[in-house]
Amino acid sequence: MLRLPRLNRFFTLLWAAPQNTQKLQVSKQLAAKKSLQEMLERWEYATCKGSECYQRHDFRSAIMYFEVALSNAQDGLKQNSNCKTFLRYYTLANMNLAHALTSYKKNKHE
Repeated sequence: MLRLPRLNRFFTLLWAAPQNTQKLQVSKQLAAKKSLQEMLERWEYATCKGSECYQRHDFRSAIMYFEVALSNAQDGLKQNSNCKTFLRYYTLANMNLAHALTSYKKNKHE
């Protein structure tokens, strides 16, 4: 192994520190993107399951799945409030939930 004089080691550490910081920032950004991607996938799953239950006229289950989708969209907005995707998902989840609640109420009175 090449031995560096003490002074050079100090400058080598100073030079390497910004690179390590950049790697740490990149890894944090990747973790945040992965977390957001997981939220999007959970939203999509809950929405698909809610739609499936709605089509079977199982409105109670549909309502529960749409509530989960709404919760995932809210969590996404809390983490990344300027993300248009989560704003759209939040709007869709609200509309789906309102529609399922209305259908459940109509079906219950018939």
